[in-house]
Amino acid sequence: MYLKQKFGLSDDAVHTIKEFHEALYYYVLFFVPLHIAGVVVADIKEEHGLISSMINGRDIKDNIK
Repeated sequence: MYLKQKFGLSDDAVHTIKEFHEALYYYVLFFVPLHIAGVVVADIKEEHGLISSMINGRDIKDNIK
């Protein structure tokens, strides 16, 4: 309703914007956990210390003991 009143958009345009917003929501909802899982797998298998490097800002080689 806000888009229609504020910008004078048609019902079809408002519907299209809402559909795009919903699709973007589901895209983020799917890919954010997938990305986090990929980082965890990379930390376990290949780049040990990757997650702690992201948290504390140090280089990966500084976290390996």
